[in-house]
Amino acid sequence: MANGAGTPSSSFLFVRQALIGVGGFDEKLKSGLDHDIWMSLAANEYSSEAVRRALVIVRRDSRQTMMSDAATRIRGIDQFVNKWLPTYQEWFGVTRGNRYATKYFIRVICRLAGEQLSRGAVRNACVSGWAVLMRAGRHPRLTPFAAYWLLRCCISSVIHSRYSLRPNLTESRRIASDR
Repeated sequence: MANGAGTPSSSFLFVRQALIGVGGFDEKLKSGLDHDIWMSLAANEYSSEAVRRALVIVRRDSRQTMMSDAATRIRGIDQFVNKWLPTYQEWFGVTRGNRYATKYFIRVICRLAGEQLSRGAVRNACVSGWAVLMRAGRHPRLTPFAAYWLLRCCISSVIHSRYSLRPNLTESRRIASDR
């Protein structure tokens, strides 16, 4: 945790009792519900185990998702960070807790910018990138970190989307319907 959140997104299973034990999902959050559950579990001293095989298939199509609307996602992550800031400060101290929260925001929104760019949503990618730079501007020592993450996420997303072997779902459906 101290090295940065690496919570898996929408690909987790919980023991029902653990989910009940932390009060379930916080329905007031605009986004970041998966990360919020991970934080709730950690704050309540639950442990987790990683399964080293794929259990989730991700299908991408043109439908609206949380990642499609950059402004809503940014507000949601900001809401999440503000909710957990006191916990970060308790765990790491005030200065390191604030830095952790800012770095978390930067990493998540940089990934959003990269995802937007890979989908061709350049305006949303710019909105995301601007949010990262504005947040980093409040903590000048984190500006190089923000620039690195923004470049890393955008470049890797574009390369991945350009050279990916992901199947074209529209083409797959057409072929299946021809049979």
